Amino acid sequence: MWNSRIISRRCCGGPVLAMTLLFTGLGILFLLLSASVPGAVFIAVGILSEGLCFILSRSRCRQSYTGPLRTR
Repeated sequence: MWNSRIISRRCCGGPVLAMTLLFTGLGILFLLLSASVPGAVFIAVGILSEGLCFILSRSRCRQSYTGPLRTR
């Protein structure tokens, strides 16, 4: 199943996932401290970064695991 492979370190895991979790955590912390606008911005940035990674690497990650266009 390629959905579990897209969160691997090679595709959208690793630094992108860490950044997403960091920004979402900071957003939740801001929401708990009653700073709703910065909290919503941090949560949105975290979710959008992971979403953009999913969209932009969807074909690249699928090709790297299936292998038809792999040159190295």
